[in-house]
Amino acid sequence: MVLIIKSTESKGNKYDIMAKMMVNMENNNTLFKLNGDRYEGKQKPFNQYTHQSVDYDMDVSMGVIVWYGKNNNERVDVNDVTQNLARHINKLTYDYTPGVPYKHGIMRSTMYTLVTKNHTCRMGTNSYRGQNRRICTSIYDLKRHRNNDDRFIWLIVFPRVNNSYLQIAELEYRLSNSYLTRSISTIIYDNVGLFNIKHGIKQLDYPSIYQYNMHKTNQLLDKEVCINQTYGLDFEILSCYYEIKKDAKDWGFISRNNSISVIISHYDKFEIKRRNPEKNWYDQLGSYNYDDQESLEKDIENNHKHPFPNDVCFISGMPLYNGAYILGLFPVEDAKANTATEDNKSDTKVENNGVSKKIYIMVCPLIIYYYKINRIGIHYLFPNKTISDIIYTPIERKEHTVVKMIPKDKLSSIRLELLYAISKYGVCSLTSHYLEVLYVVDLKKNKIFVGYQKITDNTILKYKNTNTILFKYTTNPC
Repeated sequence: MVLIIKSTESKGNKYDIMAKMMVNMENNNTLFKLNGDRYEGKQKPFNQYTHQSVDYDMDVSMGVIVWYGKNNNERVDVNDVTQNLARHINKLTYDYTPGVPYKHGIMRSTMYTLVTKNHTCRMGTNSYRGQNRRICTSIYDLKRHRNNDDRFIWLIVFPRVNNSYLQIAELEYRLSNSYLTRSISTIIYDNVGLFNIKHGIKQLDYPSIYQYNMHKTNQLLDKEVCINQTYGLDFEILSCYYEIKKDAKDWGFISRNNSISVIISHYDKFEIKRRNPEKNWYDQLGSYNYDDQESLEKDIENNHKHPFPNDVCFISGMPLYNGAYILGLFPVEDAKANTATEDNKSDTKVENNGVSKKIYIMVCPLIIYYYKINRIGIHYLFPNKTISDIIYTPIERKEHTVVKMIPKDKLSSIRLELLYAISKYGVCSLTSHYLEVLYVVDLKKNKIFVGYQKITDNTILKYKNTNTILFKYTTNPC
């Protein structure tokens, strides 16, 4: 359970309010109200939340306070905060001494240890250490005390520009269990307006990316951007038209060393079958009459509508740019009898009605690499076809032009602006604190995008009061 405390909405002293919420969480009992007044009603659990219409509450042996006390680079006085919290807890009196989980002997303790012990509310003479309560300010101390103490432990963290705590779950592939379990008993003190969450709200998990104010103001992208050094934005653009599984086994081989050896020619020299956007691409691999296809195009050319465009990937429907591959396909049974190439097209088998059995289709490069198409193998895309030719052809259209052609319902406007700026103006990379940071500037719209491989709360704190737009980038599609 995560409790959000907003300083600007707390009527009482911030340390007094925080101390009382700490006591509530320790005892799993609502002893004090959110405004600091004593709760006089019927006893009810404090560490309680509802999930899928089921109420949960739990006793815990440790708690976490995430303290956002000042803006940007200003350092919080750690000793001042811990001593003030301890002093206000010591002043509290209440008649509730339940059993709380604690570490017993050499048994390894967790937040769910069932052994309990009565404890008092006082910290003792030392502000950091009392009879049954301890406050620490580092993960190292937390682990050390957890293994050696039987006190209730509070971990207080102070995220700053060079010190992070909260991770953005939506931008991470995996979060450690030790990190996630701490959300069960966490109080977040937000004095800087980091989150768009109401004062006193309790929720099951740490704040999501959609609860950050920077996301609400379109300054934080909720999905990472793939910028590959070899293929640029190919994956980002293709994913708007075609679903590709992010499987490391499929993408791991993509590199300059694995380029396919093919002949190079221009697509105008081939009778390429066009894609009908109204049908599934795999239902269009049968024989066809090229002349009839072109005749249909000419009939409607005056209306400026081309139902079978010749400049899109046959499989994905993505507009082609920079370069593409032409695939010559034969039915499996004719593969041995006919191995026609570009230089020997007269050998192409043709049925009596003028319909060609061999077809040429044009696909984007990532389709080639994703499905590991090569001259020798028959891949999964065409189970009844043999690939007789792989021909590279240049395409005059540029990448930034295709970015502007992406349908508006596929990506958010701010993401489209970022992709266009990357493609049109390029990327500048700098190394800061051993991290490579990308900078992208849209000159026309006067916008600055900053990319990190990992975004945490301290990254957002750094840019919170600026006009910068943050995004997470990756150089690998998987």
